[in-house]
Amino acid sequence: YQPIHSPTQQTYVIQQQGSPGSVEEDVGAQLGHTTRASPATIQWLINNYEPADGTSLPRCTLYSHYIKHCNENKLEPVNAASFGKLIRSVFHGLRTRRLGTRGNSKYHYYGIRIKPDSPLNRGANGAMALGEDNRAPLISSVQSVNHIPPRSSSRRSTLGSNSVTNRRTNSTAMETDTMLSQATNSRSSPPSTYERSISSDHGTFSSYRNQNANSSMGGDNCTDMDREVLGDGEVPHIGIPDMQGLETYLQPLGLTLQHAVRFIESYTTNCAEILECVKQLHFDMVEECWITFWQPENDQEDVEDEDCSSNDKTSKGLSQIQLFRLCTVPQMQAFVQNMDFSFYQVVVEVLIPDVLSSNVSGSLTLQIRNFAKSLEMQLKKAMQGAPDVIQRKKLIAVRTLAQTLRRYTSLNHLASAARGVLQKPDQIHQMLQDFNRVDMASVQDQAGWVCDCDPILVSNLQSDFRENLQKQKSLEQWAEWMEAVVDQVLAKYHDKPYAVLADVSKQFLKNWSFYSSMIIRDLTLRSAQSFGSFHLIRLLFDEYLLYLVELRLAKASNKPVIYVMTQVFNRKYFHPFLYNS
Repeated sequence: YQPIHSPTQQTYVIQQQGSPGSVEEDVGAQLGHTTRASPATIQWLINNYEPADGTSLPRCTLYSHYIKHCNENKLEPVNAASFGKLIRSVFHGLRTRRLGTRGNSKYHYYGIRIKPDSPLNRGANGAMALGEDNRAPLISSVQSVNHIPPRSSSRRSTLGSNSVTNRRTNSTAMETDTMLSQATNSRSSPPSTYERSISSDHGTFSSYRNQNANSSMGGDNCTDMDREVLGDGEVPHIGIPDMQGLETYLQPLGLTLQHAVRFIESYTTNCAEILECVKQLHFDMVEECWITFWQPENDQEDVEDEDCSSNDKTSKGLSQIQLFRLCTVPQMQAFVQNMDFSFYQVVVEVLIPDVLSSNVSGSLTLQIRNFAKSLEMQLKKAMQGAPDVIQRKKLIAVRTLAQTLRRYTSLNHLASAARGVLQKPDQIHQMLQDFNRVDMASVQDQAGWVCDCDPILVSNLQSDFRENLQKQKSLEQWAEWMEAVVDQVLAKYHDKPYAVLADVSKQFLKNWSFYSSMIIRDLTLRSAQSFGSFHLIRLLFDEYLLYLVELRLAKASNKPVIYVMTQVFNRKYFHPFLYNS
């Protein structure tokens, strides 16, 4: 291996001697990825890493080292996907392999190691730097699990909790994992860089800071406190499609049932890797996970060297051509879409286990919103060249995830602001006085004609609202009251078909919105002093009631909550045989 210096670009490429192609051609092809990297970063890579056959390093470990290097030298880091291109351009011929036990396998860079005299080895006895292939599975199992603290309990959805990932039970392996993870923590865990910032004052709430999305996407900007507020979740179990009917689609494509099984296993494993990134708040690594799955690298030379049979090649992995062909099969499309909706529901529950929680920091909220904003663009980039039909289905699901994360973070932000109002007796007293001045008879006359609601129910709700103000109830008590209202309205329809329950729920939300708008109108005309507080409470109640209705509909239909609000909740896209319990 020879370092090649480019005076114009000030970057280096490690060229293997005897590799095909001229040096000049390789430099021209590779330097495009290193143009944005500083010379200090290139030199840091060369000083600390070296090519080595038969050795490998976890990708997330290298990226953690890189983030630490950038923090120490006040450099702006690139995302994980760009770093992957950078390190390949510096170390020419680097390959990617999935190593580890089944269910715990991780992606590694193969053919690279940390130099023995590198400062990165200090404190770890070189365990992660000099690991041979037979030690790589042990390393991969702990590369990104940095002692996740116990998470707070939260409401669980109706989804099953079966996981496709297995927990290790061998005591010796657990002791070794603990030792390695401690060594990893001592080397690559960055310090926290922000403090909690959500606050509210006099019924107003702070707006989200306008920051670059990439600047707050990485888990290295998060504190342990942020990870503590996350929920639990595992990759859901989705039924395998009908294999008999599946074979008739596969044969004309030159595929077998083994390819289909491998696709399902790989897709499920990819979801597990994404979920681990989410739990660690490494949002910038989700794109790399998608790219790794949808743009696989062909390691055919490795297969040939091992003299594997055709069946062994199938078990090794799928080529991109095979992957895209499988995506044209209806049963595989159904599996992907139903897995996406179930899995994205788990992601939502992990990031926002309680929409009314007061423990979510402003920085975590901002990172989740930036993550939601970038999802669609990242998925489109990763799926370039994939069949249009699978792109459309996956984009529908990922848009639903992004919309749900934005809604739930906004709801949490409203709850934080409303909690500040409800904790101030003077403001509650003023709200009660202004509410008593509202002309309820006029409101009932106008809204009753439009909505045709039960006047007794409306009167009871008004009395309950007034009583709650008098008792100065907390936000959590108001939430319990709203849950009781929803249950009361939907109780007599619990045994009706889903379509009936959905129509009743929609009508209830419309009626609630119309009545509340009439009350806000009356408060506006009277120039009520507490108008701002009422407006904030009204926004919170509208959003929270919609959230509660979604939960009830999801429970009635036995489907993920995020599925309820999508346009695919009809027979055109829905494949019910995969959701049979």
